[in-house]
Amino acid sequence: MSELDLDTIRARCEAATPGPWDPAEALAALFARGTLEDAAFVAHAREDVPALLARVDELEATVAQAGAAIAGIGRERDALRAAVEKAHGYLEVWANSPDDLRGNIARALAVLGKDGGQ
Repeated sequence: MSELDLDTIRARCEAATPGPWDPAEALAALFARGTLEDAAFVAHAREDVPALLARVDELEATVAQAGAAIAGIGRERDALRAAVEKAHGYLEVWANSPDDLRGNIARALAVLGKDGGQ
């Protein structure tokens, strides 16, 4: 999508007669008492509105992608937290049984799916 000139669109909106405009009377009012700014606003609306809607769609998609990424990061955080808690549990066991440290390490590695070089 091409870059929107939001400043120009905003200026047209601010220069036009405040709304809401009654659709049944808008054309007649524009010819009877409308300003050049109102005419510019109406003339550009056919291009401005679709461009703005496309930009809204693009931003909503970006927000959805960001939400999915945040959810994924949350799942990764939870998995890492669980791994840290598990490792902390092993450290507590080792700290309470210094005499059998080698056996505790071997059992911990077995639980983790490692053979510990044995």
